[in-house]
Amino acid sequence: MGIESLRILHLSKADPSGESIDFLNEAMKDAQNRKGLFILDSCQRFLYVGTQKSMGSLVLPKTKGLEIFEGKEAYRFLLRVATGLESRIQGETDIFGQLKKSWATCKELDLETRTELSPWIQRIFEDTKEIRTQFIQNAGGASYGSLVRRMLQDAPQGETLLIGAGQLAQSVAPYLLDRDLVLYNRTPESAHRLAESLMSEVQSKIRLLDSTEEELVEFTRISSVVICVPEDQARDEMRISSLLKNIKFKTIPVIHLGVDRRASKKWSVIPGFRCLSDVFNLEKSRGDVRSVLLKKAALACEERAKLRALGGSLSISHGWEDLAAFG
Repeated sequence: MGIESLRILHLSKADPSGESIDFLNEAMKDAQNRKGLFILDSCQRFLYVGTQKSMGSLVLPKTKGLEIFEGKEAYRFLLRVATGLESRIQGETDIFGQLKKSWATCKELDLETRTELSPWIQRIFEDTKEIRTQFIQNAGGASYGSLVRRMLQDAPQGETLLIGAGQLAQSVAPYLLDRDLVLYNRTPESAHRLAESLMSEVQSKIRLLDSTEEELVEFTRISSVVICVPEDQARDEMRISSLLKNIKFKTIPVIHLGVDRRASKKWSVIPGFRCLSDVFNLEKSRGDVRSVLLKKAALACEERAKLRALGGSLSISHGWEDLAAFG
């Protein structure tokens, strides 16, 4: 398959209208039933990757927030997503891991579509690693975990409660290992897997909670909190109520990565509360040097898309982890 057949539909989750999401979900039903799309659902976007053939029958009138990319522009946009240049925290590393994991575990694609997309996803992996190595890694670490760790640097001594065990929690947890951790997730098996993956890296203590009741009790005694699950109004109100019973609540950092500033008013009673907007603002203040390098990375994405459109192989080496995804 040539690059001209590559297709991408993108819908940002940055304040999309319900109408846009409903429309996109409805429009995708036929293609999903035919197993003709590779889907990435991240915390910031819906991304549907397919071919001219697999998307050919879709009727997609313009709707708010929906972007459609074809050919070279589709490759360029997917490369920008993979390198983190389309993320709110520009250059962050988490999205590349999500993309690789989604591709490796994708069961929805039919054999024809997977065969056609596989060489282009492989090239995205190659180019992402090259561009990150040349520009973004030299710009200084940018990940949710590194920013959360900076926000917790003045936290009182004691344990940190980490709520969640999904991709976001998995990316943040390794940056919290200078503290003893208490882990809670509604699915205990996921929390156990996260704990096991962390145990091999550090000697710090890790405790697991078994119930929502234990989680609320923990809020009355904990020294810092990181929440990596979506907003839950009823549950958040119970968490705040429990936290107010903690004699240290005025000095306890609470970072909720599931809400932005507009949705976090109820948390304002906690002086140490921070939300996703604060994480973005911290990253924004990191300086001009990083901005220059990210601009160079963006130009590299543009240039790499042009080269790929010409059809040449760039012969960039893979790691075993990447090769396994295409086995």
